[in-house]
Amino acid sequence: TFTEILPMPPLPIKLAVSSAPPAETNEDTFTIKGTTARKAAVTAAVFSLGSTGGQTFTTTANGSGAFSLKVTLPAQGVYSLTLTSEQEGAITAQRLYSVTFQKGMLPVDLTVTPGDTLNDQTVFSGTTVDGAKTQLSISGPITYSRTVSGNKFNFKVDTSAEGTYQFVLTVNKKGLQERVFTFSATRAYTDAEREEKIRAAAKKITYANLSKNENQGKAVVETGYFIDATQSINEWVVTMGLTKTSTGYKDVIYLICQQEPDLAEGDQIKVYGQAAGAYSVLTEDGNIKNYPRIDVSFFDPAE
Repeated sequence: TFTEILPMPPLPIKLAVSSAPPAETNEDTFTIKGTTARKAAVTAAVFSLGSTGGQTFTTTANGSGAFSLKVTLPAQGVYSLTLTSEQEGAITAQRLYSVTFQKGMLPVDLTVTPGDTLNDQTVFSGTTVDGAKTQLSISGPITYSRTVSGNKFNFKVDTSAEGTYQFVLTVNKKGLQERVFTFSATRAYTDAEREEKIRAAAKKITYANLSKNENQGKAVVETGYFIDATQSINEWVVTMGLTKTSTGYKDVIYLICQQEPDLAEGDQIKVYGQAAGAYSVLTEDGNIKNYPRIDVSFFDPAE
């Protein structure tokens, strides 16, 4: 019996970059730093977009694997930069970067920006040159501005209100070109989020005060008994009594629903909605009687 011992397959070389090429710069020279395998050859190949020629910058990692590679761009423009670490017997490692060089430009690297849809909190963060001033203006359900100074900036803003937000991020420093970034995004609740927010905001209002003008539009919650439902043109009109008596119901409220409720007479229900003033009913004797009205958001099972 013979045992064949095969050579170990090549392993990928490590390449960790601690100081990466800048996405934007107003200076032609920058330094890339990091760690890789000991004595590995580190190369930065720089190509200007739109041209066929390029430049190569090389160095060798020291005995602990640390390297520092100085890169000088030949002219203003947009460049692709490929950082490579090579060592015999190992799989080459690469990192790809894009660098824009423009004199007088204020470099800004946005690391966190909003997408098309928002959550309750939205974060903007990034880096720029030391001493630059950064201002974020927001228009929409909430409008305000904040200013920070320094090479790192971070904004955490409240976007919990539903609606479309317009963000304008302005970065400036004396002697450099001002940078302005605009974003538009929407905060839209899911059905579950909307119901939870209504539950959290809803208050119980006494029957006598429910139809008063001062309470119109307020989120309310009431528990009572389903009496009946009548279809109108584009809605359902539901009657609910807060109290069940031996002869029927009292403290009747009129509920306006967009869909027919799946309820039977006498079912106990909890309703969430907005107080909407009074609902006028013509009585059999020709008089008008007003009842409190609630525009229904949803029903919950009664506790």
